[in-house]
Amino acid sequence: MLLDASTDQRRWAKFFPLAREAECLQQMQDTVTSIPGAYCMVLSSLDGMQLASVQAGRLANTSRLAAITGSLCGLGETLGKELGQAQFRDVLISTEDGIAVVQRLPAPGNRMVLLTAANHEANVGIVSAQSRYCAQALASMAFISG
Repeated sequence: MLLDASTDQRRWAKFFPLAREAECLQQMQDTVTSIPGAYCMVLSSLDGMQLASVQAGRLANTSRLAAITGSLCGLGETLGKELGQAQFRDVLISTEDGIAVVQRLPAPGNRMVLLTAANHEANVGIVSAQSRYCAQALASMAFISG
């Protein structure tokens, strides 16, 4: 599967060492290719700024997706708190055409959000688990937030 991968280096440098860019993009690409039906992954800051994206085939507006996922993550965390449920993990969007998983990266990458999108043939559990694994790997490469 041919994937288009990119980063916004100006923003990227606030969250990761520039030397880790290729490694992070490779992690994202490997994750997308390991999930049957996955076609898009976007890494963004909590305030909705796109840091990196990987896409296969479809050309989604990844900067717009980054803005939406930042807001959605905040809503998910707030809803969890209001319900008395601690430790927000992810938000799952399910449509007739597919699924999307939005999750906050664990520390030290906890200032970032990861979106993974897949078609309707994808298994929700696999998408969620593989995205979580990728989020943990990306977080381990990030600067420690201070």
